[in-house]
Amino acid sequence: MLPDESVVGNRFGLDKVVFVMHYDNAEAIFHHFYGDRADFAGYIHKFCSSNYFTFSLKDECEKYD
Repeated sequence: MLPDESVVGNRFGLDKVVFVMHYDNAEAIFHHFYGDRADFAGYIHKFCSSNYFTFSLKDECEKYD
C-alpha cells in the first residue's frame, strides 16, 4: 500500500508512530558525531510530539526478586 500523499504529518500516513530506541546510546552516538556541545534534546524533540517513555527490563525484573 502506498502512502497517501495528501496526508500531512508523516510520510507513512499513520496517525501515530512509535519509535523504539536506546535513548542513552543514541545520545552518545549523536555527541560522538556532532560533539559534546551539540543539543541532543533539541534534535530528538524534532521527532517527538510528546515526552519520551522510559522502560527498564532490569527494574521490572527486580520487582520479582
